[in-house]
Amino acid sequence: MVSARSSVWLLLLVLVGAGILRGFSVSWNIVPHSDIEMDASAAASFARDGRLLKSDTATTMEVPADLYLAQHPPVMPILAGALTVARGAPAQYDNAYFSLRLVSMASGLLLILLGFLVGSRLLGHSAGLMIALWMALSYLLIDFSGNGALYSLQAAFYLLWVLATFLEHPRMKACAMGLAVALAYLTNFQSIVLLPASVCLLLLQGKTWKMRCEQIALFFLVAAVGASPWLIRNQIIFGDAFRSHHVNNGYVLMKAGLGGDHVVTIFDWIDIVIGMLRVWIPNNLFYVARKLFILAPIAFVFFSFAWIDYLFSWKRFTKMSPILLLFVCHLLISVAWPITKFRFFVPMLPLVFLIAMEQLLSLPVKREQKLAWVGAITCSIAILSALTWNSIATHTYYFDGALTTDPFSGFQERDFMRTKGLLPSF
Repeated sequence: MVSARSSVWLLLLVLVGAGILRGFSVSWNIVPHSDIEMDASAAASFARDGRLLKSDTATTMEVPADLYLAQHPPVMPILAGALTVARGAPAQYDNAYFSLRLVSMASGLLLILLGFLVGSRLLGHSAGLMIALWMALSYLLIDFSGNGALYSLQAAFYLLWVLATFLEHPRMKACAMGLAVALAYLTNFQSIVLLPASVCLLLLQGKTWKMRCEQIALFFLVAAVGASPWLIRNQIIFGDAFRSHHVNNGYVLMKAGLGGDHVVTIFDWIDIVIGMLRVWIPNNLFYVARKLFILAPIAFVFFSFAWIDYLFSWKRFTKMSPILLLFVCHLLISVAWPITKFRFFVPMLPLVFLIAMEQLLSLPVKREQKLAWVGAITCSIAILSALTWNSIATHTYYFDGALTTDPFSGFQERDFMRTKGLLPSF
């Protein structure tokens, strides 16, 4: 067992090591991937004149509404734009992209700290330290803590929401959960899954129906107020408060073959749901399982068996219910998407580590055997990270895991870096 005092110093050591690794990630992510380009442009725009524009070319005060950021939420661009100003750097794309990488690095370190706090609260200081170490060594979390993507911050807000669920005072807990949901939503719209997770948890933990109703109403009030600035802004610019969701829904409709001028009816949505159940969800679940088998080596086995044991232990289920509900909701929105993106694993992996550790500690075996399994998991994560780092010359990791394939059984990351001229074309 590790004392509280010792755990603080050991955590600082883990964070220093994690910071060094994530500093390297910042240095090798010299090319922005996918939607990060949009966030970098918006960050440069915010640093320049306080607006969130998707284009660096719009310099006049009057710009078309379509140039305003809508597909992504504002937190990452605002933080990166503010950091660009604080650094005294010119409000240009390259400087904004560098600031984005610094923000993602800080988010990655915050994620480790929150992982320690959640793990310590649930499982003890020793377990919290090991979970923090697993997260520090994970190549997925290393690279996404330096590439400028929003997913490390989303994962951090997920764990902040879990911490909020531990509060004893009913009203304070509801308010804290609502604030965490608003922050997570304004970081990544995918975080809207925290709404059903919160309602289910408050229903589960409430002692009376009156208390449940009061908590849920207060939770929604705080979450709505927190998200309202973005919704009001969208209403003013686009005439549609939920413009962001309509943009993202367009992607689903396109993948379902219903793009263009097609008028979508309720029957079309029924067909889409049937397609999700028959094609998207089964294929994506298989992809998630085989990826987690690599991203959480050995730990994934304990994680998988935990779900069976929770069916027979109400005490363990209630203790882990915030993490379980959050994982299920995040998994569902990830696999119901036409193609589960590799980056969706970033908020998922810390939850896997927490569930795996709880399962391992619950096994009726000697302490020495548990320590051996913890050591094996730690070594396997470190080895897999080293192999992943070595598997691609640019060391980047955004589209797939290099050691394994993307959803199309290809190597999209290598192909992308080849198109950027950073890898040989052969």
